[in-house]
Amino acid sequence: MAGERGRRDGGGLQTLPHASSLSPNLRALLNHHFKSIGDLENARPLLASLSSDLQTSERRSSELQSSIASILATWTSTSHSASSSLSSLRLKLQDLPPNASVVPARFDAHEDLVGQLPLLAAEVSRIERVRQYAEIALRLEALVGDLEDLVTSIVLGASQIKLPRKMANSPSVDVLIDLSSKLSSAAYSFQKIENVIGEVITSWPNWKRLVMAVDVRVDSALASLKPSALADYRSKLQSIGWPPALMPSAQEGEGRSVQLDNPLLLLHGEMQKEFENSFISLSVLQASQCCRRARKTLNGSKTSPGIFRQSQDHELLWAIDELVAPIKERVTHHFLKWSDKPDLIFGLVHRLAQQHTKIVDVVLQPMLDRAKLTGYSIREEWLSALTKMVMQHLRDHILAELATKLLNDRHNEEIASLWLYIVDSTISFDKKMSSLALQSIVSTSKMENSSFEESVSDFQPIVRCLSVFADQAEWLELWAHLELHDTQKKLNNELQNDSSWSLAGHSALMISSAPPDSVTPQEDYRHPAAAEIAMRRMWALINRCRSLPEHRWQLEFILQVGASYINTFLAKMLQRCQEAEALTALAEDNAVRTVVSCINCACFCEHKLHEWGDDIFFLNLRQLQALLAMDQSNASILGLTQTESMLAPFQGCVFDGEISSLARFRSEWLQKLVLATQRSLDANCQEYIRNKKSWQEESTENGLTGDITVSVGLIEGLSVLQAQMNLLENVLGDTAFMDYWRSLASSLDQFFLHAVVLGGAKFSSYGSLKLSKDVKALCQVFKPFCIRPASFFPNLSDAVLLLELPREDGQQLQKELVPASNWRFRDHGDESKLTSLKLYGIKTITPAMAGKILAQRFFSKI
Repeated sequence: MAGERGRRDGGGLQTLPHASSLSPNLRALLNHHFKSIGDLENARPLLASLSSDLQTSERRSSELQSSIASILATWTSTSHSASSSLSSLRLKLQDLPPNASVVPARFDAHEDLVGQLPLLAAEVSRIERVRQYAEIALRLEALVGDLEDLVTSIVLGASQIKLPRKMANSPSVDVLIDLSSKLSSAAYSFQKIENVIGEVITSWPNWKRLVMAVDVRVDSALASLKPSALADYRSKLQSIGWPPALMPSAQEGEGRSVQLDNPLLLLHGEMQKEFENSFISLSVLQASQCCRRARKTLNGSKTSPGIFRQSQDHELLWAIDELVAPIKERVTHHFLKWSDKPDLIFGLVHRLAQQHTKIVDVVLQPMLDRAKLTGYSIREEWLSALTKMVMQHLRDHILAELATKLLNDRHNEEIASLWLYIVDSTISFDKKMSSLALQSIVSTSKMENSSFEESVSDFQPIVRCLSVFADQAEWLELWAHLELHDTQKKLNNELQNDSSWSLAGHSALMISSAPPDSVTPQEDYRHPAAAEIAMRRMWALINRCRSLPEHRWQLEFILQVGASYINTFLAKMLQRCQEAEALTALAEDNAVRTVVSCINCACFCEHKLHEWGDDIFFLNLRQLQALLAMDQSNASILGLTQTESMLAPFQGCVFDGEISSLARFRSEWLQKLVLATQRSLDANCQEYIRNKKSWQEESTENGLTGDITVSVGLIEGLSVLQAQMNLLENVLGDTAFMDYWRSLASSLDQFFLHAVVLGGAKFSSYGSLKLSKDVKALCQVFKPFCIRPASFFPNLSDAVLLLELPREDGQQLQKELVPASNWRFRDHGDESKLTSLKLYGIKTITPAMAGKILAQRFFSKI
């Protein structure tokens, strides 16, 4: 009994469960904590720790159970399946045994609970999405419903509106006030709808059906809302007496009359409040519709726009357009009378801008700021609207008629002059309007500074009147043709004077043919005045298009005029060169100077085009040109890094074609100077070349100790060569002369090799030394231009080395250079021959030619 009681009380030994009945986790736990018999002392602390962990798990399970129960109580009606899953999970949690001694069962239950958590999280996330969708759908339903109710009320109430002259005396003031309030509410409702839709597209792009349903209903409402808002705003303008007079009253001072004639200054009290509400409502409506249009465009395109595509055209504020519309009605009558006097048209519009820009800016900009619209400036919108008015008149009533006449007869000087005069007036008008726009951000002190004009030239307003000449491709082409023809005529007149081609005093005329910040080149091109005149004219021609607002128009203009202009100038230089060549075959100094003058012109023009091509303006055009050369459908989906890598084959500048033409002209006529110099040398060395026997002579003294001098027949030719090179050194530009003497050295190297060395003569030892002396004399002529002139005569230098070889070495080398009899070993033999030649310092001459030269050598019998 005592033993049984002891075993029941824990005093006896209990049988341990079999290892196979334990779970893997429990076995790993026991193995980790009980590695030896001594570890049994840690059994009680381990039990306490496990009990604590169990209590924590049970507490967390209880908290999780409470949370799940709360969620189920809230969303039972919307998620029956989730409720079933959670109920099952709750039952499992309740079945957890509280006894701490059953460790494996508790671990398995905990694992089951953890396995259910991802499913629970997914279900909770789905429920949250449903909740968000329901909230946003209800919110949009309320906003769209309010918008539709307001639009319906506005349309029904618009039939009661009459356009009174003065609101204070109108019998329908209450109707107008109520209508303005409804329009304001409708505009802000539309803005809220767009804000919500934007949030939906950003956060939940898959909710396309919801967005589509809202867009359909909003489009129907907007079809009536915009006309009503415009009609309300027009009624406000009429009620305040807009537009002002075109010209100030002559009875009062100019400043006072402008103040009294501008109705915006008369706004006060209730009239100002109602006008402001109408202005803000129309502006908010337009801004929201622009966002809506941009959203639809972005959603409708599958690819992002290319890096070179211009952004969408900026839409001017409707409120400002309505301000300008009645002014346009008044000035159209005057514009039609001044079709042949564009300066009067531009002058009237500029005066209107001067008189009212500040007032419009001061009165309307605060209203726009209160509407919380960003990216709009009333001053710029007002000036752009006036510019757009002029553009439309030029397009419809002046340029269309002139273009038709010019396309039928491009030689009509009167019409062409009128077209160019309109262009001049347009550029001047754009600068004046830009100056007015810039006055809002430039202080008066800076405006008085000389740098103000540079600031104006860099400022790009929203609308430029000059863009009307590029609206149609044929107009842009016509304008470029007229500008080119006019510039070419002026250039021909300036180049008629022979003094412009003179090399003497070429630096006396300093004409700016580059941007003001360009650096004067350190290299002396020795160019005549004609070069600077030509580049000055070309720079002015290119500058005509820099006021165009889009790069693609600027690029097209430059491509149409650049090559044609350079070709015209090249034709003028080619004519002068051909006349000089025909008269004397470049044998006289005056003819050489004429050709040199044209070569220096080409070098200078080529340098200037390279310099212009490095300007950021032309670099941007070059990038656009490269992108247009590629497949635009592929380029539109490229990222920046990919595009830059694909631009590698397009390195260069916009003027690559013109530069290539100038380089070809320069190279061609430099080569003709080289040939003329060679002909002169050949004519003075005929006796030297024909005297083959002189190379066979032996020294009359014992051995070869006699003094060796330069051949008499060569001295005169070298003297003439040196004189011509000195002349060209003084008149040719630095780069051109370097190209000249290098090409001449290469040509003379081949000439003397074939005429003397391989000309059929036999060379004795004395003759070989004499040839070496002659070659050194020839190199001495080029000594002032380089440190080692012999390196520019590689064939002659190698030939002298071969002829000066001792008999044994020469005969040995000649045997090695014999062609192989077996064709299979010819390639290997060529490599061997080249190696043998290199051992004797021969680097340029081929083995076959070396064999011929060695065959010309003979040795006297001693």
